Amino acid sequence: MKKTLGETIKFIRTSKNISQKEICMDVISRSALVKIESDKTVPTARTLEFILQQLGVEQEEFTLVRNNFELTTRQQLLQKFNNINTSIRIKQWLTLKNEMNHYLQNQSDPVIKEYLAIVKALIIIETEDDYKKASEHVSPIWERISKNDVWFIDDIQLLTCIFFMFDNQVALTISQRLLKQTEKYLHMDNIKRIQANTLMNISTLYLNKQDYSSALDFIDQTIHTAKNYEYYTLLLFAKGTKGILHCLEHKANIGIPLIKDSLRLLKALDQLDIAKALEKDVNTYVAIDIQS
Repeated sequence: MKKTLGETIKFIRTSKNISQKEICMDVISRSALVKIESDKTVPTARTLEFILQQLGVEQEEFTLVRNNFELTTRQQLLQKFNNINTSIRIKQWLTLKNEMNHYLQNQSDPVIKEYLAIVKALIIIETEDDYKKASEHVSPIWERISKNDVWFIDDIQLLTCIFFMFDNQVALTISQRLLKQTEKYLHMDNIKRIQANTLMNISTLYLNKQDYSSALDFIDQTIHTAKNYEYYTLLLFAKGTKGILHCLEHKANIGIPLIKDSLRLLKALDQLDIAKALEKDVNTYVAIDIQS
C-alpha cells in the first residue's frame, strides 16, 4: 500500500538516521515536523522542498519511495513510451495502446491521453502509411503547445514524437522552434536523445523535400550527436540514411558502402526491425540493389 506523505518523510529520515533536529535547523519547528510526519498537517510546497533537501532526496525519488520503490502505473506507461525509441516497433506500440486504454478507463489523465493519441498515430503510420490520418490524432497537441512562448520538457518530448507527421512546412516550423526550446535544457540527460531524434527527423523532412544538401547537413549533425551520446542504433541508421543521400547525389560509390555497413552492423546487433526500416528507405528513395 502507498505510504502517506508524512509516513514517507519519517521513513526516509529514520532510515538515514537523521534526527528531527537536523531536519528542522532554524527553519521549521520540531512540533511542525512531528505534525507533518503524523499527517496531522500538510506542508507547504516550500516547506516540503526544504525537508527533501535536508533528507538529501529529489522529488522523483521521494515519489518512488512513497510508492514502496515501485513506479506508479502512470510512470510505467510513460517509461514504456520513452523506451520504445522508434515508430516501427509495432507490437510494442499495440501493447502499450491497450495498456493506456485500460488505464484511462479508470483515470482522468490528460497527459496519458495525449501520449495515447501519439501511439495511435504511430500505429497508423506503420500499418497504413497515412500521415494525414495520423496527424489528425495529434493536431490538438500542436495547437495547444504552439500558443505557449515557453515549452517545457514534456512539451518538447511530445512534439519530438509528432512533428514529422505534419506536412513539410508545418513540420519544419515546429522543428525550428523545437531545437531552440531545447537549448535551455542541454544540461539534462534526457534532452540528448530528444535532440538527436529531432535532428534525424529534420533530415528526413529535407530528404522528402529533395533538399539533399540540407538533409546531409542535419544527418551529419545527427551522426555527431548520436556518436557523442553513444546512441549506436540511431548512429547506424543515420549513417545508412547518409548513404541514401549520397546515392541521390549520384555518389553511389560513397553511398552504397555506407548503407551496406550500416545494415551489416544493425543485423549483428540484432536490431532487425531497424535494419528492415533502413532497407525500406533504400527501396523507397533510391531503389538500388544492395545485396550484390
